[in-house]
Amino acid sequence: MGQRDQKIFQAIQSGDAEALGRHLECGGNPDIVFVVDSIMKTRWSALHQCCQKGKYDCVKTLIDKGNDLMTIKQDSYFNQCQPVPIKIQAL
Repeated sequence: MGQRDQKIFQAIQSGDAEALGRHLECGGNPDIVFVVDSIMKTRWSALHQCCQKGKYDCVKTLIDKGNDLMTIKQDSYFNQCQPVPIKIQAL
């Protein structure tokens, strides 16, 4: 994970929507995907991370900065892809 990606991840983890917005404005990718479980090879988008953690200000920031609402998370344990929850798409 690159330094900017790491800063985006940290902003999401702490719920700092302002920092997240700054990192995205400086070239960060709003559609970034993080490996959340390297053993199970589970990957979640930044948007899924925000939703899972209840960081709705960060969700709004990602959407405002051009996040693709059709992004998916890959959960190898259940061998399935899951779309962004419909409720979030309505924000």
